[in-house]
Amino acid sequence: MKQFNLITSFLISITLLLSSCANDDNSTPKDDFDRAKMDLLFSTLEDKGFLMGASISISKNNREVYQRSIGLAEFDNTIPISSQTKFKIGSMTETFTACMILQLVEEGKLALNTPLSNYYPEMPNSSTITIEYLLRHRSGLVNYVYDPDFSNWGTQAITEAEFIERFIEYGTSTEPYTVFEYSNTNYVLLGFIIEKIDGKSYADALEDRITNRINLSNTYYYGETINTTNNEALSYDYWNDTWNPSPQFHASVWGGAGAIMSTPTDLNTFYEALFEDKIITEASLSEMTKNIDWSAGMGIFSGMTISGKPFIVNFGDIDNFSSITFYFPEEDVCMSYITNGLNFQRFDEFLEFNIPIAFIDIYFGEDYTIPIGE
Repeated sequence: MKQFNLITSFLISITLLLSSCANDDNSTPKDDFDRAKMDLLFSTLEDKGFLMGASISISKNNREVYQRSIGLAEFDNTIPISSQTKFKIGSMTETFTACMILQLVEEGKLALNTPLSNYYPEMPNSSTITIEYLLRHRSGLVNYVYDPDFSNWGTQAITEAEFIERFIEYGTSTEPYTVFEYSNTNYVLLGFIIEKIDGKSYADALEDRITNRINLSNTYYYGETINTTNNEALSYDYWNDTWNPSPQFHASVWGGAGAIMSTPTDLNTFYEALFEDKIITEASLSEMTKNIDWSAGMGIFSGMTISGKPFIVNFGDIDNFSSITFYFPEEDVCMSYITNGLNFQRFDEFLEFNIPIAFIDIYFGEDYTIPIGE
């Protein structure tokens, strides 16, 4: 999740860097890009032991043109990561949640100006906070992951009523709409609202509204614990000179803010369908990608460029999984990348590789030197 740990800070710095890279460029995406260089990039990352594992997929015009997986999904049983390995995607779940909310708006079951008080009148500022404010992270509600005790209670199941009680206790940090302030609280509430309107669980709504519609066979609301026999990856920390499984937060603790599991290939399929108006209408997509500030839309970040190419991005951290998807609408190119553990003892060395800018540069034929090192 976006708890602003080191990986998230790194990804945020990337998006801010990209927003300033607007120089002219004549490179074009090709199926015959330097695959050997892309392979060498990931082979080097694997050989140096920076990552527990990773998987990447690149697609153009609805066709996967590159896929690579490295490392292990489970260390003890040496289960390798494959193209079918599922990972927790953290805050990238929010794009799915935002799409379902916008579908409900299209169906006339909800409106962007519907106040939160229609569903949770007991919440602070509920008559002023709207669905749109929740979608845009402008509600002012405190992010519940900032609770100093979160790492303890977050590993246990939590009910809707218990969550609302906590949200009331945490209160607000700003007045509604005044500033963008990222808060997982917003999307947990939106997930609950989807369940109330559809009369079914978030997991079932996700299947009916998105995954079954566009045939995402490896995307779903994950269970209480990771099931490695179902090709689900564990995430890892590196300490005492070895990889160790990270604590697992319970799915109910994330809900509509982060409880989806997927693959890079499925994420590309989802984004391609989204920008082909197969999930929400063109008008809804325009609203979704409209920025108020900080390039933040609804469950997505847009309005940035690299080498003159506009792109859409979202990213997530959860346990020790990190995920990111870039979509370049003018080139119809989508890139998704997920890792299940980073060796922070070698973080400075890893930063020299400038992931994920590296695979963007290699694919588009920009200058990029792989820092082989010793």
